[in-house]
Amino acid sequence: MSFIGNYYPACPEPHLALGSSDHTDPYFLTILAQDNVGGLQVHYDNQRVDVPCVPGALIVNLGDMMQIISNGKLKSVVHRVRAGPTSRTSVACLFAPRFCKMETKYGPLEEITSDDNPPAYRHVSATEYLTYFLTRGGKAAISKFKIEQH
Repeated sequence: MSFIGNYYPACPEPHLALGSSDHTDPYFLTILAQDNVGGLQVHYDNQRVDVPCVPGALIVNLGDMMQIISNGKLKSVVHRVRAGPTSRTSVACLFAPRFCKMETKYGPLEEITSDDNPPAYRHVSATEYLTYFLTRGGKAAISKFKIEQH
């Protein structure tokens, strides 16, 4: 588990800038505490949807590794942060493999796969996944690890 603080300064022309571009989180889970400014958007039904600010609420994003171990039953969330006319802060808690476990292979859990529900993803280490994810500039990399079903 690790914590990341995010600060997005005020932008005088927010319609010309993004706080962060579309991306998924590469690990299992992200829990986000944001201020009351807002700006987080998720993709839903091929649209960007603003995530409302609820005082004291935490936002939970599922990541790519969660999609892999759930065999696609749980989906990672494509999201971004809009720039705004006022500054924005947030704190994220990332649930990721420990650095000493980065070479452990993760794949669909045996308990949820069967002949009728075969693995949809191959096993992959966090190092391999993150390396590929970063070469794509933080864009979703999960399709590379999908197993072709015949």
